[in-house]
Parts: sequence; structure tokens; C-alpha cells
Amino acid sequence: MTKFVDAIIKLRWYIAIIIPLLTLAIGTQLKDLEFEGSYRVWFAEDSKILRD
Repeated sequence: MTKFVDAIIKLRWYIAIIIPLLTLAIGTQLKDLEFEGSYRVWFAEDSKILRD
């Protein structure tokens, strides 16, 4: 655990730059995120459950 903490302290400026850049890169993809709430996503057209 001490080695891990020492590595974080040693690389703190790189980490401080990389984390916001990664957050921005991932955040730009959120515009393509969609939610389909229809039950038709889960059942085929010929589903017995939908016919009943």
C-alpha cells in the first residue's frame, strides 16, 4: 500500500491533468446516449406474451 501511495504522490500532477481530460472525453459522448422505454425492445413481434 505504501508503494501505491508513493506512486500517487509522485505522479500527482499527471493524475491531476489526466482525470479531467478523461472526464471531458467521456462526457462528450453523453450526447449520443439514448433510452428506449418501450416494451417492444424486450419482446419479438410474434411473442406469445404480447398476443395474450
